[in-house]
Order: sequence, then structure tokens, then C-alpha cells
Amino acid sequence: MMSDLLPLECVVGSDFIENVVLYDRDDSPIRSYLGGETLAIELSTGDDQAPIPLTSSSVAWSDVTTGKLTITLTRADTATFTPGDYYLYLSITSAGIVLKRPIVLLTVIPAPGTATALSTYNSLDDMRRVASWIEHLTPSNPNTQANWSEARHQARIDIDTLIISRARVAFEDQLRRHPPVAVSDPITLTTGVDAGPDWGLSTIPDTSLRDHLDVIQGHLDNDYLIRDADMVEAAALLSVYRACRGQFGTARGTEVTYHMLGIQCRQTAMGLLRGWVARIDTDDDGVANIEIGR
Repeated sequence: MMSDLLPLECVVGSDFIENVVLYDRDDSPIRSYLGGETLAIELSTGDDQAPIPLTSSSVAWSDVTTGKLTITLTRADTATFTPGDYYLYLSITSAGIVLKRPIVLLTVIPAPGTATALSTYNSLDDMRRVASWIEHLTPSNPNTQANWSEARHQARIDIDTLIISRARVAFEDQLRRHPPVAVSDPITLTTGVDAGPDWGLSTIPDTSLRDHLDVIQGHLDNDYLIRDADMVEAAALLSVYRACRGQFGTARGTEVTYHMLGIQCRQTAMGLLRGWVARIDTDDDGVANIEIGR
């Protein structure tokens, strides 16, 4: 029925109408059908997976003399698609004989939606500043957000994770050195923190550690972290590292791979963060209320 799969793209939630010509093994259009055959299409991820439901899509001959048919996927059907690659199968039934083959490799790409923009600690310009060659890797796949938003968001997660791990060490150290100030019965969690004079006191430090860490994470989620120059540069370097992790090839004019350049950026970032103190301003007055160092 055909030789190679035809690569086509479809956007989630939009109509898809394409003319496809059937070729034989010699790459010549198939002209032997008469037009009375029963045509049907199925969409699958391959192997033995069940087909994706198609409730209103169709296929029909547009010029049977040249083996041309028209495939229509309605927006009602495509709205249910998950972005990714699929095999579109064509079945032709004639005189009780059913021929079924994949004829299209369909790439489903996401449509613009209403998702909230990913939070970041640095801009694309910050990435360009620390790695001018990042322009050569600008993502062009619609399944990847432009401006390296996902890489920059992951860099923020990396820094937040570092802050939380340091806070945990500080809390646990204070718990070892300070007994509870008071014991309440029945036990009731408080919002205090037994981590020295900068943190205040807790009546039940051994049971409230997780709550205190959740409070710190909440401050980070609310963008209370003061963005000083070292943190922004480290975030930019970590963003470049994240962008380079899946890259192949070497940077232009060099024999250094993008993967290795990314690792170097991460090492530089961790050097900046080694002595860095995270400062959190919980009341938006420009002065840190909480400081978390190494």
C-alpha cells in the first residue's frame, strides 16, 4: 500500500485536513482501486496499544485514479489528543479483504493555552550574558517552551532545593543543641521555630520541623527571596546547564561539546552558591527577615 510513512503535524484542538497519495513499493501512485472500497482510519501510539478514539474524523477518496485520499481529523477529536507522535493507520476493505497499514507519522503539538507562566529567578538575557553561545541552541520545537522557560524554571527549583536543604541542616542542628522551651499538653503545633534568636522559639521543635520547612518553601513560592547578583548569575548558569543536558554536538568553532559546557556552567554556579547566603524578605520592606547560609 505504501513505502514510507508521511510525516505530518497536527495542533491540539484544531481541524486537520490533508491529502495523501498512496504509493506502491516502486514509489508509484497506486491506481488500481475503483472507489467503492470502504476506508477507515485509526490513530495509535504503536505496538499493541489501543487506538485513540476518533468519533467524528473520516477518510475518503479525493481522486481514486491517482491513489489520492483526504484525511480529516476534526477539532472535536484532536482536542482529546496528548502531544506526541502517533501512527495513523489506513484500512481498505474490498470484497471482504481488509488491508491495514500505517501511512502517516502524525506529530501532535500543543496549542496555546491558559497555563500560568513558569516562575524563574533569571531571564533569557541573563543566560546570554553568561553563555553567549546559548543562541545557537534556541528551542524551535513547539513542545518545548520558548526562551528556555523550562530550563530556567528547573534552575529555580535547583536553588530552592539547596535553600531548603540548608534550612533543614540549620533546624536540625538547633534541635540537637536546644531542648524544648515548653511542653504543651495536649500537643499543639506552633508557628515558632527553635533555631536560635534569628528564628524564634518553638514549644515542640521535634514535631514541627516539617512545618517550619513548609513555611520556608512558602516564602520561596511567594517570591520573597531577595535576588542578589550572585544568585541571579548562579541561576543563569544552572539554566544553561539544564538547557545543555540533552544537546549533542560541539559549540561552533570549538571541539567542546555542549554537554561539557553545561557541566562547566553548573560547576561555576555551585562555586558562586558555596558561600552565598539566601536572604528572605517576608514583609516586602527590602530587608531580609530570614537568612539561610551554608
